[in-house]
Amino acid sequence: MATGRTSGASPGMRGAATAGLIVLVGLTLTNISNYLFQLAGARWLGPADFGALATLSAVILILGMPFAAMQLATARGVAGSLALGNPDEAGVITRAVVLVTTIIAACLAVVGIILSPWLAEVLQVGNWVPVALTAATLGVAIPSMVLLGAIQGQQRYVPYSLAPLSGAVGRLVLFVLALLAGMRLSGAMGMTLVGAAITLAVCWGFLRGRLALVGPVNLHDVRTSLVGVVPTVLGLTAITSLANVDVIVVKGALAPEVAGAFASAGLVAKVALVVPSAIIPVVQSRVAARAARERGSRDILVRSELVTLGFGVLFTIFTWLFAEPIVHFLYGSDYAEAIPILPLYSACMTLLAVGTLQVNYHVTRHHHRSAYFALAVGIGQIVGLILFHATLWQVLYVNLAAALVLIALNVVGMRGVGGDASDPADATEPA
Repeated sequence: MATGRTSGASPGMRGAATAGLIVLVGLTLTNISNYLFQLAGARWLGPADFGALATLSAVILILGMPFAAMQLATARGVAGSLALGNPDEAGVITRAVVLVTTIIAACLAVVGIILSPWLAEVLQVGNWVPVALTAATLGVAIPSMVLLGAIQGQQRYVPYSLAPLSGAVGRLVLFVLALLAGMRLSGAMGMTLVGAAITLAVCWGFLRGRLALVGPVNLHDVRTSLVGVVPTVLGLTAITSLANVDVIVVKGALAPEVAGAFASAGLVAKVALVVPSAIIPVVQSRVAARAARERGSRDILVRSELVTLGFGVLFTIFTWLFAEPIVHFLYGSDYAEAIPILPLYSACMTLLAVGTLQVNYHVTRHHHRSAYFALAVGIGQIVGLILFHATLWQVLYVNLAAALVLIALNVVGMRGVGGDASDPADATEPA
């Protein structure tokens, strides 16, 4: 006679685990490709141009993140329609969101291209062409997010993983070829645009024949679908800004070579964010399952925090002990200004990793107060950076304060919210 809770995993659980693994592998390979792209840029472009590349990449990340709302809304709408056996409705939802995002993206691209000479001067890029290419990349990347949401809603996880991976790998390969051909910053941003176009084309190819992408549009569905995902997207946008806006401020305020050194230190320090990005999908599924059964999940959060903090502390100690060889090996002697700031930057990213985990945990439990905390801290960080940016140390102290405040708000402000406590029955259940 079997004892315990279960004698084996159900097919549904095995399917969910397989889907999670596919997405995790695809996300990991995509992140590695993106990281190698940045590393190649730092190594061959030099500090001044790499500072510009990191800044323009941060602009794409921050401005693109709010449109995750469109991706989430599309995924939920398509999944719900298909679950009810109504593929035509799934096509209507996708068409509506694609139309809205394409119009917005086109407007952003046009405005960005028109303002590119002025923006290039503000950001000390030196040439308006890379800025214009950045604006064009946003115009292409934003609609692809919606198509990814439709693929996600169909629960087709291999195409969902392959589409962004193909764009990231394509960009990396083409950038290397551009470097060999003597192209520099404009080549990097041009290949970023091509990579976004590859992702868009692959998404469209995966959806052709499975969803009716041409037909009538109901814009009312867009507004209805977006309402429920706005708090989540506010939190995600704030977290993205907390991790990247400092690079933009430094690029506009300090010398180009200093900005490049700062961005290179950040590229290493953000390795501390790898652990939460890997475990958040697992945490979300476990927490959502317990929430559906009206059971507590605080123990999952605590264990995840300990893993994230433990990795971050060890990584920070490593960067403190070996900052000079790390910088010289990855970037060369031109980035010497990154050496003294690397340990503190790593500590900032470690604390932000913990805060990121907390926000994702609470939002998964539909406790949206945490998302608003993140938004408030993000705004506070921007104000702090506007006031204090005379040196790289001032910028990092602002980052450190923002990360500590985010953690404090989530610990104190979310205590006991919604009856979220650990369930004694889950003490031995793996998180």
